[in-house]
Amino acid sequence: MKLTGPTRKLLVVDDNVSILETIEDIFKDTGVEVIIADNPIHALYLFKTQHPQVVLADLNLKTAMDGVTMAQKMKMTNPLTIVFALSGMLSMFEASYLRGAGIDSVMAKPVDADRLRQIARTAFQEREEWEKLP
Repeated sequence: MKLTGPTRKLLVVDDNVSILETIEDIFKDTGVEVIIADNPIHALYLFKTQHPQVVLADLNLKTAMDGVTMAQKMKMTNPLTIVFALSGMLSMFEASYLRGAGIDSVMAKPVDADRLRQIARTAFQEREEWEKLP
């Protein structure tokens, strides 16, 4: 199932290589270019050089920078970027905090492949509508 439109780039950030590979497989043959990073520093570099429209990031990265700080830096660079967070455990209070921190949506792990493709399709469409504005 192709997610049509202009070149659609999805940056996936997770320190778990098997999750990165799984998400790459989910978007295989969809027309989405999946860019992967296993740490926030590499993700920020790819964000600045590859210009993805949508970012899917683990919140609990086992690195010096967490997923929220990384997402905030991305939003400061390009506020139109749509950032989805993945989390294994999250309370409603934490989800509310994340919304205020620039995270557009939160998905619980494990993620259903069809649901993830649908969410990405909607995110790309939303971003494309924003880009049409004068």
